[in-house]
Amino acid sequence: MAKHVVRAGDCIESIADAHGFYWEVVWNHPNNAALRKLRGDPVTLVPGDEVFVPPLRPKTVECATEARHTFRRKGVPSKLRVQLLDLAGRPRGGVDYALTIESDERAGSTDGDGWIDEWLPPRARKATLKIPPRGDEPEETYELEIGHLRPADDLEGIQARLRNLGWYEGPLNGELDGPTAEALQAVQAAEGLVPTGELDDDTRSRLRDAYGG
Repeated sequence: MAKHVVRAGDCIESIADAHGFYWEVVWNHPNNAALRKLRGDPVTLVPGDEVFVPPLRPKTVECATEARHTFRRKGVPSKLRVQLLDLAGRPRGGVDYALTIESDERAGSTDGDGWIDEWLPPRARKATLKIPPRGDEPEETYELEIGHLRPADDLEGIQARLRNLGWYEGPLNGELDGPTAEALQAVQAAEGLVPTGELDDDTRSRLRDAYGG
């Protein structure tokens, strides 16, 4: 058995995969009960968190000799979900894209609601999304960090959600400074809340719901 100290970009799935487990085995282990209670989900961990990893038990399968056998590993459920919106907040449906996850190159088009859904390797850390030129519009390039989002109870995690939703352009410094407060006020006003600029429970909940996973 071992304890894995979380680094930036780690999630339960990447940790479990590196040790040969399905993510549920590690996440639901009794020794990780305190971590489950603290973080709430297996995706948003914080550097320095400790994850208990049980010892790996070998599995034996009886097979006939002098024959070919195929073993299939069960897939992993993680997806990269990105929604493209225009400046007015309307979904950009039917937009072609090129997506590189690590060294894996893919191509497709957004659905009617502007969503991109692509399966993720468990240990993927970075992706590059490119939207080719359309008419007079130049090519768009977005560098995506996978697994780096902090929990919604962490101010840096709130800033990251604000930035990804288009409300905030400042640094992820974990400080409730002027730009962060202004972004919170804008969100509060849009959600029908009192625009205090403070991070209260209602604002945190609205941001969590708006951002989804």
